[in-house]
Amino acid sequence: MKSVQSKIKVLTGRQTTNTDPRRAFILVGQALRGWTTYFRHGASKITFSELEHYLSH
Repeated sequence: MKSVQSKIKVLTGRQTTNTDPRRAFILVGQALRGWTTYFRHGASKITFSELEHYLSH
């Protein structure tokens, strides 16, 4: 969980303020898709709901 949170933080941090928003959303989507695909069998519903909560705030 911490690894995906840190990736999202890097992709959406202050250093990326000049990045095209479309590109930022694509990169975040790719990171999330890769993480959820890798962990879909081992991660529980609670883990995915925590990730959803992190992304919405």
